[in-house]
Amino acid sequence: MVSTTDRPDPLRAAFDRTLARERLLRVDVQSRFGRLAYLVDGEPFALLAPRGLCLTHLAPETRRRLADERDVEPFEADDHRVESWVTVSTRPDGVAALAPYITESYQTAETVADDGENERGRSPDSPGDRRLV
Repeated sequence: MVSTTDRPDPLRAAFDRTLARERLLRVDVQSRFGRLAYLVDGEPFALLAPRGLCLTHLAPETRRRLADERDVEPFEADDHRVESWVTVSTRPDGVAALAPYITESYQTAETVADDGENERGRSPDSPGDRRLV
C-alpha cells in the first residue's frame, strides 16, 4: 500500500479495518489528487480527504440519503470539483457506520471497471492484472 506519511493515520487504519470486515478485498491504493485513493480494478471507489472520506460511486438517491444523515459536500482538490463524488465528514470512530455506503461505492466501481474491461474485449472473469491486497 502507498504511504503518504511516516506517522500512523487513524482514519486510514479505521477505513482499512472496515474494508477487511466487509470483505472488500480486491483493493489497490494509490495517490490521486494528492490524496490516498482506494481502487478496485483500477477504478477509484474512495479517497481519504482532509475532512473525512470521499465516496466516488454512490447512486444519486444514496447520496441524498447520506446527506440527510451526515455532513457531506462534493469532492474538491486543487482545481478539481466533482459533484457526483461525496465527501463525508467523519472521524476514525465513525467510519464503521459508513460501511453500507463504502460497500455500495466499491461494488459500483467494480461493475464500472468490469464494464470497461468488456468494452476492451476482456472477460470480467479473465485474470488480467488484478492485485489482491
